[in-house]
Amino acid sequence: MNGLTEEQTEQSRQGIADDAKTQAGLQFAKDVTENKGMVSTDAINAGYNDGDILEIVLNVVSNTLTNYVNHIAQTEIDFPKVETGKFTVTKNI
Repeated sequence: MNGLTEEQTEQSRQGIADDAKTQAGLQFAKDVTENKGMVSTDAINAGYNDGDILEIVLNVVSNTLTNYVNHIAQTEIDFPKVETGKFTVTKNI
C-alpha cells in the first residue's frame, strides 16, 4: 500500500536494500538488535554521522519496546499475518 512492488516489499522484510549505504544501515540495525547494542564502531562506515547512528538505534529501541509491551499486554493482532519467504531475493551490493 506504499507503492512498492511485491519484490520490494519482500526485500524490505528480508532487510535488503538497493544501495550500499542503506544496506549498511540495515545491517547496523540488525547487529544492534542481535548483539544487544554491543557493536563495533567499524560496523557503520558508510557515510552515517553520529545523529544518523543515534536515529537507527532509537528506531531499534522503539520497535523493541513496542514488541515487549505488546507481548506483556497480550495484544490481539487485528491484521492479516504476513507471509514471509514468498520470493527468494538475492542481491549483492
